[in-house]
Amino acid sequence: MRSVDIDQILLLAGIITALLGGIMVVLVFFIMRNRSTSTYNFDQHHAVLSDMRASYESQLLRLSQQLQATQERWIDANHLIISSQNAQPDAPSAGLDQSSFLKSLGVDLSSIKPDRKLVLFLTPFSDEEKRTYSVVRDLCHANGFRCVRGDEEYAETGDILRHVVTLIAQSRIVIANISSRNPNVFYELGIAHSLAKQTILISRTLDGTPFDVAAKRIVLFDDYADLEDKLTRALLQTLSVD
Repeated sequence: MRSVDIDQILLLAGIITALLGGIMVVLVFFIMRNRSTSTYNFDQHHAVLSDMRASYESQLLRLSQQLQATQERWIDANHLIISSQNAQPDAPSAGLDQSSFLKSLGVDLSSIKPDRKLVLFLTPFSDEEKRTYSVVRDLCHANGFRCVRGDEEYAETGDILRHVVTLIAQSRIVIANISSRNPNVFYELGIAHSLAKQTILISRTLDGTPFDVAAKRIVLFDDYADLEDKLTRALLQTLSVD
């Protein structure tokens, strides 16, 4: 792919991201302003917002696949999180540190009881990733874990970020799907790292071309059967230091 092609893809990805952010802000403002009208209208607007988010995330996924089509490009695009995985402690932290950020969310770590059976899966909400989540969830369940996504148990009346941060604090392991370089996934992954959580990253290799990355618990998979095999081994490796 020529440099100009990559520049065009980056520009288009930036435009889509900016449009998505702007639309979400406008719609959230409109929804909150009219929330008192009826529950039906609120649910209807929320459904429209969810559909738009899924559509834009699908477009970002396709652009990311073009940007990361070779091993060199994949490593260049993900070098920071590769380094963060290499910096993971060999054993989980004995305790969690409170911070002003967590306090501002109303999250009190001292009142959160870790769940040894909970695995949190961080993933985009696009239709393309639904199958990936199903595979990861079923694999975790087969190994005695309860795997959830941040939005599954979220109450509409609550704060989604507070809810996700609480799940991160509760979970034993965090699995993050970084295939599409989704900003929400990276943000949540950064919080998981700051709380010294054991993390496993998964990402597709493109066009069935496998390659290796020298980092702890990064699973690169060609297809879903490959994901099941490699993720099972990564889970066992992670549990062996826990």
